[in-house]
Amino acid sequence: MIDDTAAAPRRTHEVLVYAFTLDAETNENCLSADEVARGERFVFARDRNRYRVGRARLRGILADLAGADPASLQFSYNAFGKPALVAPGPTGLQFNLSHTAGAALLAVSATIELGIDLEAIREFSEEMPASVFSHREQDQLRALPHQRRNHAFFNCWTRKEAFVKACGPGLSMPLDDFDVTLTGAPRVTRIAGAANEHRRWQMRHIEGVGDDLALLVGALAVEAGQDAIRVELKGSEFPVALR
Repeated sequence: MIDDTAAAPRRTHEVLVYAFTLDAETNENCLSADEVARGERFVFARDRNRYRVGRARLRGILADLAGADPASLQFSYNAFGKPALVAPGPTGLQFNLSHTAGAALLAVSATIELGIDLEAIREFSEEMPASVFSHREQDQLRALPHQRRNHAFFNCWTRKEAFVKACGPGLSMPLDDFDVTLTGAPRVTRIAGAANEHRRWQMRHIEGVGDDLALLVGALAVEAGQDAIRVELKGSEFPVALR
């Protein structure tokens, strides 16, 4: 007799994470007029170049995966600024880009929503947790020894930002409406008004070293439920590890 209540086999989702540096030469011919104009708004030459490199590398990687010319790619943006690839297409590629201290990470999947964030660890002001953390997260941060708080702060911050980027609203989503872990394995532990919704999300922790030996920390968030995730790091141009 066949058991119709048996759980369906878990899928395995592939996520590619590209790590590259932004202080490099780039071919700007693939950029759109809008991207060129946006790049010109940066005051400092280094920031202009990093923006152009980031957009050119984004186009190059997505074009390789879609089998297209980088200059032919067209993007749409939702009300919160999250981009989607609309031509050539539909490709179904989900992607998200984050950068800091001249280092960038691009996460791509053909099957699941995702978000990625990367930050350089530095001193943070005492007022910051109150503006970006939930009350529970603030309490957990205060309970840690002082020497562990910087790392824990950026663990929490990047996990929260990766999650909201994956959801779509970005930082317009109230950051006290959900909790993540500050130490140990990265997880979403609560979403307000949805008792079990946090279980749909999986995370990976990221560590790296950027310019001037800056310590980097980050997170990858994916909406995969109980499915398996296979994350592959592609062509790392700076020291980085995911776990």
